[in-house]
Amino acid sequence: MIMNYTRTVREFTMACNDELPEHPILMNKDRVDFIRQMVSDEMDELDEAQTVFDQADALVDAIYYICDTAVRHGMNLDNLFDIVHGANMAKVINGKVLRRDDGKIMKPENWEPPEPKLAAEIRRQCDEGSFS
Repeated sequence: MIMNYTRTVREFTMACNDELPEHPILMNKDRVDFIRQMVSDEMDELDEAQTVFDQADALVDAIYYICDTAVRHGMNLDNLFDIVHGANMAKVINGKVLRRDDGKIMKPENWEPPEPKLAAEIRRQCDEGSFS
């Protein structure tokens, strides 16, 4: 299953007749504060959840808020997520990962960080449009 959360949320936001930028734009401080508060509220709900349903609801709501914020600022996170996922999967060697004592997965030798590919994708979105 291919996940296109950003495209899906964009469909809803467009259906609400909200104008959306075609290219990435920088968020202002008020918007950053707003999304931080919304996601924090969902994490509070996660902390207080008594059932798997309540936990799942809080997690999905947080994802939706994050995707909506990205869409409202012309960012398509789907391609960016794929890049990060690829970098994470490159940490799996022969079906195994190396872990520190605290459980953090270690980067293997010759592992390449995703930032250069992320920067290239953002440049592409700026040049060609985020959802083209």
